[in-house]
Amino acid sequence: MSYLLTNASALTALQNLTNTQNALNTTQSQLSTGLSVANASDNESYWSIAQTMSSANGALGAVNSSLAVNGSLVSTNTTALTAAISVVNNIKTELVAAQASGAPLATIGSTIAGYQATLKTIVSANDTNGQNLLQGDAGTYAANAAAAANSAALTAADTTAQNAVTDANTTAGAAVTSLASTASTAESALTTAMEAASPSASAIATAWSTLNDAASAVQAAGGATVAQYAAEAMADVAKNAAGAAAATAAAAITTTAPGTDGAGSLSSLGSQSIISGYTAAAGVTGYANAGILTTAGTSSTQASVLTMSISSSTSAADLGAMLTDVDNALTKMNTAATTLGAATNEISTQQTFLSSMQTNLTNGVASLVDADMNQVSTRLQALQTQQQLGVQSLSIANQSSQMILKLFQ
Repeated sequence: MSYLLTNASALTALQNLTNTQNALNTTQSQLSTGLSVANASDNESYWSIAQTMSSANGALGAVNSSLAVNGSLVSTNTTALTAAISVVNNIKTELVAAQASGAPLATIGSTIAGYQATLKTIVSANDTNGQNLLQGDAGTYAANAAAAANSAALTAADTTAQNAVTDANTTAGAAVTSLASTASTAESALTTAMEAASPSASAIATAWSTLNDAASAVQAAGGATVAQYAAEAMADVAKNAAGAAAATAAAAITTTAPGTDGAGSLSSLGSQSIISGYTAAAGVTGYANAGILTTAGTSSTQASVLTMSISSSTSAADLGAMLTDVDNALTKMNTAATTLGAATNEISTQQTFLSSMQTNLTNGVASLVDADMNQVSTRLQALQTQQQLGVQSLSIANQSSQMILKLFQ
């Protein structure tokens, strides 16, 4: 049946051609971008998951880059430390030679002085992006002094809190004596839980519950309030935290002058610096320490490896003591080298692990959003054929209306 106003066949052919064209556009987009899910509208679930995985991959890349920088730092310092150990071994050799009968002590002393200068050069030149693990960083004692002052202030605050509890309980009389003892024990337990190296939330909650119950009983009997016991516990925690901060600040303070006594460290690697460090600031005690090569030896001059001196009048006993000092320094330097070696291995292991994680994430994202180009190319050819057939079908359908005109001729 044919209609003049409506060509159903042509409309059907046009609709099929439009669908084919839309599919062809999608396939051509996948072909040009390489993505089957380029936007959230393509597949919101896959797109969201892929974005999260890509973000994680980017973060891992940043960590990997940071590890590469740290690896370079450790590698440079390892090379310098190895060279320094070699020089100290040369000093040891000269000291052994000096103990021989008739040895030219003045000449040997001059040679050792040259090695000492070489050691200072090796360490001072060992710089990677402004960091030198073999020589302490420059600093002042201001942070140390401030931390010590803060600790003293918090000690006073702790005393105030304790006095408030004692006064309240004394005023209440003997009725709260035993209860106050229980509350004080509970307060100490809470302080201990909060000061733990790795505080446990459950342990703190349990200790607080015990303190709350005990202090509530004291308060009900007319003694100190729960808040006063809590204030005492927090004052203890703050005081001890400030003391730990003071120690940490002091341990990080160093001086850059080669050959001076003091404490240095291989940064977070936990070993001593082989040269230079710091001495205790005024009013701060317990923090003075020396670098490996700047530690005073056992010879009569109490000299370090960097400052020991040999002349024609140096005694055999002093030479023996100097040799002992050098052996001790070598032992510590080898330990520091071992620490750096372990750090190198750890960095390498982490880099390998992160690279594997990045590869897995990249493959995961690809499986979600990348287009299979074999399928895309095959689909493209099929849709192009369908498009051509659709155009022909639409042309044939449009010609059917022309047949109506022939009926009136």
